[in-house]
Amino acid sequence: TTIRNGYLGGGRVVVYFENTFGGNLSDIHSFASSSTAFIEIQDSKNITIENSNISAIASAFTSILGNSGSGVLNENITVKDSLANQGNLYAFFGGGGSTNITFINCSLPSALWSINAGDNITVKWYLDAIVTTGYNSAVDRVNVSIYNKDGGLEYSELTPADGTITQKEAIELIDWGGTKSYKTNYTATATKEGYGVGSEDVNLTTNKEIFLSLLAGSDSC
Repeated sequence: TTIRNGYLGGGRVVVYFENTFGGNLSDIHSFASSSTAFIEIQDSKNITIENSNISAIASAFTSILGNSGSGVLNENITVKDSLANQGNLYAFFGGGGSTNITFINCSLPSALWSINAGDNITVKWYLDAIVTTGYNSAVDRVNVSIYNKDGGLEYSELTPADGTITQKEAIELIDWGGTKSYKTNYTATATKEGYGVGSEDVNLTTNKEIFLSLLAGSDSC
């Protein structure tokens, strides 16, 4: 099921996925409505919503409503590069049984979501990094490693000639049935033989670009 490039609105629910196993909603924008939810998902899996405004609904209750009508779990629902915070109380309201709900680079309402035991939500942001010398010249073949707040290694790779790394999707938090576990702050380090170690701490609450500086023959950034 694919819905793309449109303006939608009206009714208690604007978009309804039921018993859908693979769906894509992209470049969709809603107009003012008294809807309870912009999207309702019931007994469905592998739904992706991207590049959309799923929130511009006057007095709407939630951007996404997750139901498990016949006991089939809603699984692997991904919302990325979208707005979910205008006029809504929640970005997601789960009735139990919605797992692997992920928001990537999304603007969310202050109340975030309401979920029950059996639901889980992950919030991710894009993370970029560039390594330069003290003269602002890019450095290649630098080992860039990114660690979460518990010291666990999340990513590690060598920079190419432009000194960058491949854009990452890094986790801010995971909410398991109302219990939040934060992965931020992150620490990024840059190491290369003949240079001091570059390091920066990152509080990941939005997209971030890290600038790491290496000084030849130095022991610190």
